[in-house]
Amino acid sequence: MNRVSEPVLADLAALLKERVGLNVRADGHAALRLAVAARLDELAEVPDGAGYLAVLRGGTTKAITLSLGKNVLVQKLELDPQTNGIIVDMLDHDEGVPVDTPPTIQHKKRFVVKNGAIVPR
Repeated sequence: MNRVSEPVLADLAALLKERVGLNVRADGHAALRLAVAARLDELAEVPDGAGYLAVLRGGTTKAITLSLGKNVLVQKLELDPQTNGIIVDMLDHDEGVPVDTPPTIQHKKRFVVKNGAIVPR
């Protein structure tokens, strides 16, 4: 499952920052590696992380996306040691608060990999 090298993860993190404003720190690369490996399991025509990065840079729409909410601030991505899933630590909005205000409510979302897809736990 470790078909994603560290240089490819760094390039992918830079691409995520460039395209969607997501800042993946180096200590979040393990969760990023898990997410990319799960996607590679789905894509028979893409053999490794470098190939996946090339596909993303080419503008394909086959990339996995997760909806975390509107105007949220992701603070940390980490592996869940109990499930080998992903924990997203973020700031969100309280119910009824307009989404154009800065998020202030601490929230965690947990995801696991099932059948090559990342799904909420």
